[in-house]
Amino acid sequence: MPPARRCSVAPTIRFPCPCRACSAMNKHIATLGPVFLFWISQLHDKLAYLHDTRGYKALYCARAGKRIQDLMDAYTGGNAPFSGDLFGISRIGACKVSAGDPAMFKTVYRVTAETLNHVSLADLCKAYFQHSWDETHPQMAALARLSQRFDEPNFRALIAANDPAARYFRDTMNQNREGLRQWFRENLGDLSGYVLVDSGWKASIQALLAEAYPEFGFLGLYFGVMDTRPLENRFGVIFDSPTYQPGRPSTVFALHRHLVESILEPNAPSIEDTLGGPQDALARAQLEQVRNETPDPVADRLFLDLRDYIAANAGKPIDQIEADYRAALPRVADLLIYPDREDAVALAGKDRSVDFGREGAIPVLADDTDCTPDERIQRSLWPQGQIALEYEGATARRLQAMASGAQDRDYFASHEKTDSAASAPSDKPAGWEGSVAIVTRTKNRPLLFRRAAASVAAQTYRNYRWVVVNDGGDVEPVRAIIGKSGVDPRLITLVSNPQSVGMEAASNMGVRAVDTEYVVIHDDDDAWEPDFLAASVSFLKSPRAAAARFEGVLSRAWRVSEQIVGDRVVIHKTEPYMTWVSEVSLAQMAVGNFFAPISFLYRRSVYDAIGGYDESLPVLGDWRFNLDFLLRANIGFLDRYLAYYHHRDMGDSSKDGVYANSVVGGQSLHAQYFSVVTNGILRDPETPPAMAAVIANGHLQRIMEMNFRNSANDRNKALRQLMDGASDATAKAPSGPASLPKEDADYIRACIRRAIPLSPSPRKLFSRLRWTGRVENIEQPHERMKWLPRVLHLIPSPPDFDHIAYLRDHPEIWATVYNGPDQLLPYHHWLMEGIDLGYERPRLKAGA
Repeated sequence: MPPARRCSVAPTIRFPCPCRACSAMNKHIATLGPVFLFWISQLHDKLAYLHDTRGYKALYCARAGKRIQDLMDAYTGGNAPFSGDLFGISRIGACKVSAGDPAMFKTVYRVTAETLNHVSLADLCKAYFQHSWDETHPQMAALARLSQRFDEPNFRALIAANDPAARYFRDTMNQNREGLRQWFRENLGDLSGYVLVDSGWKASIQALLAEAYPEFGFLGLYFGVMDTRPLENRFGVIFDSPTYQPGRPSTVFALHRHLVESILEPNAPSIEDTLGGPQDALARAQLEQVRNETPDPVADRLFLDLRDYIAANAGKPIDQIEADYRAALPRVADLLIYPDREDAVALAGKDRSVDFGREGAIPVLADDTDCTPDERIQRSLWPQGQIALEYEGATARRLQAMASGAQDRDYFASHEKTDSAASAPSDKPAGWEGSVAIVTRTKNRPLLFRRAAASVAAQTYRNYRWVVVNDGGDVEPVRAIIGKSGVDPRLITLVSNPQSVGMEAASNMGVRAVDTEYVVIHDDDDAWEPDFLAASVSFLKSPRAAAARFEGVLSRAWRVSEQIVGDRVVIHKTEPYMTWVSEVSLAQMAVGNFFAPISFLYRRSVYDAIGGYDESLPVLGDWRFNLDFLLRANIGFLDRYLAYYHHRDMGDSSKDGVYANSVVGGQSLHAQYFSVVTNGILRDPETPPAMAAVIANGHLQRIMEMNFRNSANDRNKALRQLMDGASDATAKAPSGPASLPKEDADYIRACIRRAIPLSPSPRKLFSRLRWTGRVENIEQPHERMKWLPRVLHLIPSPPDFDHIAYLRDHPEIWATVYNGPDQLLPYHHWLMEGIDLGYERPRLKAGA
């Protein structure tokens, strides 16, 4: 008798005898069997059709593809009427064939960032090379020193860099790409294209392969699809929805997709090397391990019984298979939404294997005894099953309904179980119409957050869900303020991030944590009048809004100038904000953002269409979102002062710090990213021509306005100087070339001495003495400009110079000789031009 499975949370769960375990398993097979039989029968018919009509070959994407192929063999008796093969691939494997192509950077980064968070570029490189990682290799040793954070700008800079290590990274990825292309050609034979078969859920592999190899016309057939991003030729056989929709029981698998993954996961490692690439032999060995895996009679009992069920019922007429499937769906929904303790243990499945070059597994049901029951429920990959272990009877069913969306499910919402933006269900629960998601981002600012909580509590309109995203700060003060806010706890969702993910990612977490008709961002330092929500929702429900396609509404706001003094907020001045605004046009928005998030309430459906806030932007994410919004819908204007936009622009609180505004404490960053946003829109081939024209004209207008404003400011400054009796002699003259820091001057002199060693040879001795003398005064600007160009080839980049950061911040040099494959480096650009332009010398972290 196998050992009983045990959950460490109290009360302990056991199957005391095999009869009881068999009884539970038979119940589950009777419920799940018709669903899996219907899926395989539909998959069979679709693959046969694509083979006969379009000449497509099936590729079962291993690992899950191995067991899908086994289920298909059980259905067909091993005689499938179409061509199919096991295909060794994984998400990181698909990224490896694409990461060397700058044209595919956007997709590669998105797929990689979905898994790898809060890691360095070195960690990323280790994951990409994994089995071939060897830090004695000179280029891998250089990649191992990249301590910069893995984010979009730094990753883009790595791809753009032309130093030997970056070229080695790209060249290896391109070898993977060409090797797999050759494998595809040889495997295809006389057929015309491929259809990928996998469990689901976002079809990331298909998205990457379709971009990398358009000549093979990839299609994808999956058990289910859970993604709001459009992807051509992607089909979910059982369901296609990012969330569970009560009116569609097939979508219940969105609540516990790990059940499907567990059933289909073979006892073999992930195939993370690339067929045909530099690690082809290892990839083929990994594929053979998957091909020859043996299901465990205990851990894989559910898979084995489902395979037997399919084999035993494969002869049924297709209409009977579908009828059984339709009849089973309500039972499946009830089983996954309202499991009892035995169901939870039996259907938890195996621990979820991690991938992307990492090792380990994540338990589906949380078993940390140091946590509270509610914390375990939030951490669980199947909250409904976790609730069954924590609670009993009516209490358990009520909480399971909340976690599933049948009631106030948002109490148990957590970013750890939210993979994509949720779309509105077709059959909405009671109270959905008119509901508002209020998203508040906060981090260690209890003094301000307390005011925001009072603003929410004071609203006369009560159909809202308040989502608080504690973005890497101390959660206990947040909990305390929430508890004393006066807001009904049933209306509150707290998402607490162990580390900060940034403003835009935090906004997305908050919006996606609940399902409402409307959304508004209420930052922790701003406030509303009590009837802000009532007036805004009423406006969008009006016939006027429907007629004009107003999907959002903007109210007027007060600008509040304030200062933090000790533990008090001192308000210095309150004045109308942007008084010239009386309408919201795309043309004006193209010049720059002119309203604060606190004044703007909008429909969630437009957010879903956009895909959320751009998480790659550290600032100006709301401006980019507003541009995308106006491209799709109109924004109405409510001529009432209903919001307060607070600025800590007085005293120390205006500096970069915990209480600073992003628009005050990060003004230089805003200025830098205006061009980043506009350039990104203009470069995007999917940007409509009209939108590109508006953005280009708006950016030109903004430049003209800035030049005029700067010119006017200069004239005013000169006039004030004259009026104050200032003489022309006090006017600043151009500073000219800057001096070289002593540490770099010493470094350059040391490089020269090493490059021209002391030698008995008179010629070499003279050369050493001559160049040592010429660079003796290299700190002086004119000496640097005179002699340094002649010896740059002798000066390598210092170990502490962060060339990735320099390339990230100055992409204008990517296509210049200073990022070339030969001798000139980003460090040389800083020496020759960056110092005089005022560019900061970026440094690697100590010990990197």
